[in-house]
Amino acid sequence: MSVKYRCINREEGNYPVRSMCRWAKVSKSGYYAWRNRPKSSTARRREDLTAIIKVIFAESEQTYGYRRIHAELARNRTRVSRDTVRKIMAAEGLVACQPTKRAKTTTPAPDLPGRPDRLGRDFTATAPGMKWVGDITYIPTWQGFAYLAVVMDCFSRKIVGHTNRRSHAHRTRHPSPGYGPAKLPTNPRCHCLSLGPGSPRWVQLVVATP
Repeated sequence: MSVKYRCINREEGNYPVRSMCRWAKVSKSGYYAWRNRPKSSTARRREDLTAIIKVIFAESEQTYGYRRIHAELARNRTRVSRDTVRKIMAAEGLVACQPTKRAKTTTPAPDLPGRPDRLGRDFTATAPGMKWVGDITYIPTWQGFAYLAVVMDCFSRKIVGHTNRRSHAHRTRHPSPGYGPAKLPTNPRCHCLSLGPGSPRWVQLVVATP
């Protein structure tokens, strides 16, 4: 019976109480007697726990599941079972953000061993535009990964081009609207741009200006 009363109480204000009692086949007087009855100590404790759990969940930026929230409650000397915490979170719709796997931004090319190291591990330059280097990284967001590609001039150490994209699956050998550094300056003296960690041959994107 209390399940029906709770359902009516939840929808009170959206539908007439008289109609809901008729639909649920309960008396109107019985519902009001249940609603006006003082709350039990168990119900009051559950309300207090719910409020505390919501605060901990919000302070964790919605990353704590019921186990970590239970541990936090234990540290604060609040005695409650894990199962109770789990049920309260489920009833309140508190779902922790799930960890995502690490994004893979560097993939060796099939012909990697045969590619020349044009920079020779020398990242110095005597003039602007002689050597460009860059890399691709990922930025975790609530909606997934955002991929950022940047290009830096070895002489000035300034970023001369950049772009971002939701996916890094597309690769190109030239700057283009689809992917790769946007609005790169054209310099006939620039002979190589290599991207990737460790060795310039580990590349996701290679650009050579004419």
